[in-house]
Amino acid sequence: MYKYLPKRLPNFFRYVNKVYEFSKILYSMKDKRSNTELTPQTIFLSVFLCCILRFGSLNRLQFEAKNKRISKFLKLDKGSRDTFCANSIANGLENIDVNILERQLTSIPKKMKRNKVFCNTIGGLKVASVDGTEIFRSEKTHCDECLEYQIKTKDGIRTDYVHKIVLMQMVGGEKSFVPSILGMEKILPKDTKADTSEANAEAKAVKAIAKAVKAIAKAVKAIAKAVKAIAKAVKAIAKAVEAIEGHEGEITVARRLILRMIKEYGDMFFDVFTTDGLFTNAPFVRFLHGLGKYLVSRVKNERTDLYKEIESLSERVIPVVINDWKEKVECWIYEVKELSEWLAKEVPIRSFKIIEKSYKEKSGERIYTKEEKFFCVTTLPEKKADADTIRRIVHAKWGIENNGFKELKDNWFLTHNYHHHPNAIEVMFLILFMAYNLFYSYVYRHVKSYRLYVLTIKQIVEEMISSYIIQKWRMSFITFDG
Repeated sequence: MYKYLPKRLPNFFRYVNKVYEFSKILYSMKDKRSNTELTPQTIFLSVFLCCILRFGSLNRLQFEAKNKRISKFLKLDKGSRDTFCANSIANGLENIDVNILERQLTSIPKKMKRNKVFCNTIGGLKVASVDGTEIFRSEKTHCDECLEYQIKTKDGIRTDYVHKIVLMQMVGGEKSFVPSILGMEKILPKDTKADTSEANAEAKAVKAIAKAVKAIAKAVKAIAKAVKAIAKAVKAIAKAVEAIEGHEGEITVARRLILRMIKEYGDMFFDVFTTDGLFTNAPFVRFLHGLGKYLVSRVKNERTDLYKEIESLSERVIPVVINDWKEKVECWIYEVKELSEWLAKEVPIRSFKIIEKSYKEKSGERIYTKEEKFFCVTTLPEKKADADTIRRIVHAKWGIENNGFKELKDNWFLTHNYHHHPNAIEVMFLILFMAYNLFYSYVYRHVKSYRLYVLTIKQIVEEMISSYIIQKWRMSFITFDG
């Protein structure tokens, strides 16, 4: 029978300090300013506690400091106690060195790999998922890195200021796989770091404007059709101007992130990248093929030739039937090995049509409850991955949706705007992702009660919060004295 652990939070800090050398991470923090109200170590550890204990705001940290509960974990002298508040933490977040935080974030998955945390691969392949998401938007508060969107309303045009990121996460096929975030890139307002393949977007937009102007001239001559032609031309100009003055594309940022992650972790850290349907395009496939990496991506757009070709050719293929008795899912996989369209001649492409039927067994009979169909493509050769492995990798892509974005937004307050400043936002994200990686490493690799008993993540967090409240003295292994 499970017994409540009254020192859950101290137990967590002992683990992360022993395995991941958390004290070195803490003392590596630096502030760009010489004279500061709070040390960067105090700011980092207070925000780290805010993430682990799911406080959700800097004002909660200020409340904890007034009640002298957080002082058990921080080195606060008399002067620091007086200046410790939400504003001082926010000012500190504006000046913490982001490069140091990025290096420390990458050090955690590297240590995980050395400790064989990523041993539960999919068919022997190390898979990383890449996807983008919107973090928060505002109608009033904005900064230099906000993306501007013009929204039509009944009262006129409203400007929304949005922050988006692209995230990379290791995914696996087993439930015991430790989800770990490898890195992130912000989607910036201007495509200043775009590669050469997308550098001509502005020139194309200018040509589009020229064509639109010619269309207006023709529309003037044709009086009967002038109204419709001018309306279409105005829309073309609007799209062209948006292409010039718009923000970075998600694919551009994903390329930059992949290149940086390969440089940070090494070429052998991952074998396959799995993505959503947005990345199923020829330039991105060529990009990964040039890096020597494989792609497994969904095909969602029904209007494309690729989708129509897979749909038509799959009818001539005998499917491979697989029964996943653990998940109680029966699968029919139609593999189309040769494609006449798209990139089949430049890059070897395999495409699949997969039909999955969930079932339940009652009185020895199989009753189907749900049916799902999806298409996908891959550059993996048949020797490295069979049809069932591709299906499992596609399912692993949903890990970044459920265990990544959904988990972070629902339980880790990812969408909360702690302080609207470019550096502060990035610092908060990096600290949050470090807390996320260390917490799940602790749960899956250290907490035996989680594996042996029916213990939920929520119960572990509640134990951490209660141990934080009842602890009555300063703990040296948390403050890391010396």
